[in-house]
Amino acid sequence: MNIHNFNIDYGIHVIKPHWRRRIGTALLAKILELAKSMGASKISVVRVFRNIKGTYSDMRAAKFYKANNPSTKMSIYRLND
Repeated sequence: MNIHNFNIDYGIHVIKPHWRRRIGTALLAKILELAKSMGASKISVVRVFRNIKGTYSDMRAAKFYKANNPSTKMSIYRLND
């Protein structure tokens, strides 16, 4: 977590053999706890989709964050080349 803007700079990653064991959710909960203790009112995560529709990995990541009941909205921005 970036201590200057409370962004999860590289997201949360769990290797495939350990998926579905709530490890990512536990990591996210600890990050939220740490951010609150540092005075953050919100955190963010940025994911750069590899193509306009998103890859399988992009979709899994988006579903993970959404499944963890974010209290803020998800914003999607498209940058032109």
